[in-house]
Amino acid sequence: MCGIGGILTNYKFDSRSEAENMASALHHRGPDNTGFWYSDKLVLLHTRLSIIDLSDSGNQPMLDLSGRYIIVFNGEIYNYQEIKETLTKSGIKFKGQTDSEVLLESYKYWGADCLMHLNGMFAFAVWDTVNSTLFLARDRFGEKPLFYTLQRSRFYFASEIKAFWAAGIRTSFNHQRWKNYSNWELQFKDSPSETFYDDIFQLEQGCYATVTPDLKVVKTRYYDPGFKIQSIGKEQAAAQFRELLADSIKLRMRSDVKIGSSLSGGLDSSSIVALLSGMITVPMETFSARFNNFQKDEGKYIEIIGNSFRNINLNYTWPAGNEFAEDFDKIIYTQEEPFKSSSIYAQWRVMELASRKGIKVLLDGQGADEILAGYLHYYRTYINYLFLNGKIHKAIKEQKQFNTLRNPKPAASGSSYIYHFIKILRSFRLQKNCMPSLRDALYKDTFKGGLHTLLRYADRNSMAHSREVRLPFLDHRLVEFVFSLPDEMILKDGWTKLILRESMDQILPSEITWRVDKIGYETPQSDWIDRILSRRDIQLVDEYLTDNHLEKLSSKLSIWDKLMVSKFGVKSTAMYHSI
Repeated sequence: MCGIGGILTNYKFDSRSEAENMASALHHRGPDNTGFWYSDKLVLLHTRLSIIDLSDSGNQPMLDLSGRYIIVFNGEIYNYQEIKETLTKSGIKFKGQTDSEVLLESYKYWGADCLMHLNGMFAFAVWDTVNSTLFLARDRFGEKPLFYTLQRSRFYFASEIKAFWAAGIRTSFNHQRWKNYSNWELQFKDSPSETFYDDIFQLEQGCYATVTPDLKVVKTRYYDPGFKIQSIGKEQAAAQFRELLADSIKLRMRSDVKIGSSLSGGLDSSSIVALLSGMITVPMETFSARFNNFQKDEGKYIEIIGNSFRNINLNYTWPAGNEFAEDFDKIIYTQEEPFKSSSIYAQWRVMELASRKGIKVLLDGQGADEILAGYLHYYRTYINYLFLNGKIHKAIKEQKQFNTLRNPKPAASGSSYIYHFIKILRSFRLQKNCMPSLRDALYKDTFKGGLHTLLRYADRNSMAHSREVRLPFLDHRLVEFVFSLPDEMILKDGWTKLILRESMDQILPSEITWRVDKIGYETPQSDWIDRILSRRDIQLVDEYLTDNHLEKLSSKLSIWDKLMVSKFGVKSTAMYHSI
C-alpha cells in the first residue's frame, strides 16, 4: 500500500519542486520510503508502505530489467505468486520478491490484458520510455484511488487530491455536485469520474487510461461482470460461496508483516474472523469501536465472537464526542470531500488503534452489504419488482414474512398488503418499464454508487494512519459467483444476505448468523454534532451557499450537511494546504 503521483508535460519543465511537495502530502500513505524518477518531461513519485518483501528491492519507482518501463504502484496483487510462476515458465526472470515487480512484468508481457489476470486492489501507472505514453489503471471495484487533472499544460495524477494542492493547484467547486449532495440518489447521477472540485477527476473503477504525448486521456473500461444466472442447489451454492470466501481470505493473508482484522459484531466481519481463526496458529488481533452509554454499542456480539474462536485477541477503542470535535479538522483533511455521517470516525479510531498496536494490515467486511443486499431498502426493491412483474402473491408473501421477522406483531391481512402494493404501483406506474430488479440495484450500488463512496472513506481513514485494509468480499471471483445466483438465494423470507448466512450456519454462533438488528456502524451523531458546534471556530455559514448560487439548497440541508458545506467552504483548498 502506497502513495503514487506524477507530472507529465509535452515540453521541458523542471517538476522536481512540485513532485517533492506532492510526495510530502502523500507521506502518510507510505512512510517507509520515498522515491522519484525524473526525465525532462515526466516525474514519477512513490511513497512506500512496506508489506511484501520489506527489502530495498521493493522500492519504487521501479524499472524493468530492460529499462524501458517504469512503474509506480499502490495496492496489493494477492495472486502475484501464481502470476510469477506463469511468467517464469515463459522465460521471464525476476530480481526480487515483490508483487510490484510481478505487476510490472505482467504489463510488459500482456499489456493492458494483464488487468484480467490480477486478483487484487490497485492503482498504478507505467511509463513507456520508447513510445512516451503513460498507462494508468484502477482495480475492478475502486478500492484504491487515482485522481488526475490537466493544469497549466501539465498532466498531474495522484492517490489523493491533496497532492494537487501541495503542487500549487487551485480549483473551484463543482456546483452541480454540491446541488446533488443533499440527495443520496442524485449523487450517483453525477459522472462517476467527477469529484467535488472542477477539473479534478478520478479514473473510474474497472477502467484504464492512456495519456498520449499531447496529454490526451483515452479511457477504456476493462471490467464488467455481467449477469448470467446459473441453476444451482442451495446446499451446493452455500458450500461454493464458503469456499470462495475462504480462498479470498487466504490470498489476503499474504504479507511479510502482521495481519489483524476489524470486528464490528455483525455478520460480515464475524464471518471473516471466524474463517481466519481456522487458518492461523498464533493469536490475531481484532479491532472494534465501542460506545459508552449508547444503546447501539455492539460489545455483546463482539464478545460472543471473542469467546467462540481461538487465537482471537479483542482490542477496543471508545470514541467520544469531545474527541470527535478535537479530531474533526483532521478527518476533513483526510477525507478531502464531504462525508454523510460521523460513523467514519469509528473507523478512523479503529485504524488509529491498529497503528498503536503495530498491525499494518487489517481485513474488513466492507462490500458485503452491496453484493449481498445487506441494506433493508433492497427488500422494497425486490418486493416492488415482483409486484410490478405480475408476481403479486409472491410479493405479498415476502412482505408478510419480512414484516413478521422485523416486527413480531400479528401480520396485517392480505388485503392490506394489496392496498399497499396498489399505492406503490400508482407511484411507479410511469416507471414500470425501468423499475430496477434486485440484481440491477446491487449492480448499481457496487459499480456506480454507494460502495465507491464507502471505499473512499476506508482508504483515507486507513492510510491516514499508514494502515492497509483488505476486503475479502470484493474478490472478483466471489462477486461474480454471487451475481450468478437467483435472487431468492440472496434475499428471501425477510432474510438479507441469505447465502452468507447459510454458508456460515455451522461455523458462527446462531446469535450472529441470524441477527436481524444489525444496521451498520452507528455513532451518537446528534450528541457529537453538538460538541462540534460548541467549538468557537465552527460556524454554519449559509452565505457560502448564496455566494455560489446555491441558495435554494440551504433549506434542504440537514445540520450535518450544512456543517460539511461550511468546512468544505470556498477557502477549503487553502485549508488543505495549511493543515
